[in-house]
Amino acid sequence: MYACPMGLHENPTRKPTVFKHKRDWKTFIHNFPTCSPWEIMNTNDAYLAGLIDGEGTVSLRRGKKGITAELSLVNTNPIIIDMFGVSKRYIRKRRFTPNSKEVSEVTIQRLGDILSVLKRVYPFLHLKKRRAELMIEFCELRLSRDKAKYSERELEIQRELHVLNRRGS
Repeated sequence: MYACPMGLHENPTRKPTVFKHKRDWKTFIHNFPTCSPWEIMNTNDAYLAGLIDGEGTVSLRRGKKGITAELSLVNTNPIIIDMFGVSKRYIRKRRFTPNSKEVSEVTIQRLGDILSVLKRVYPFLHLKKRRAELMIEFCELRLSRDKAKYSERELEIQRELHVLNRRGS
């Protein structure tokens, strides 16, 4: 079944159109006025925001070498991992029990990549909106000052994110 992802938003009760041939699908898309590339891009960003809200982590970890920014997502579907759209990422695969599915965890630690992903998905976030705001501010502060000591505001952001990421909050 083929249908434009944004074609159903005007009338949610309308059944999607089913096509037997690919040429019918191409004609449908070509003549479909409400399906623009911008809307499809926003749909993917909204989907990614939902995944980050539900299964993602936005955190700042403090270690011996300083503060490490992380944006990570855990999922069993490897296709979802590619939705981040960044080149430098760490993927770790593991199983929790012998009978469970293999789980992929993707982690982004590069400040510029975290900033670009969070700015794309920020309008669609709900549960982790405050965490994203803090992380965006932290990334912008760090990128504006190369390897300088951490400012008081950056340390304050790290403490606030730590409190927000505690269990039960």
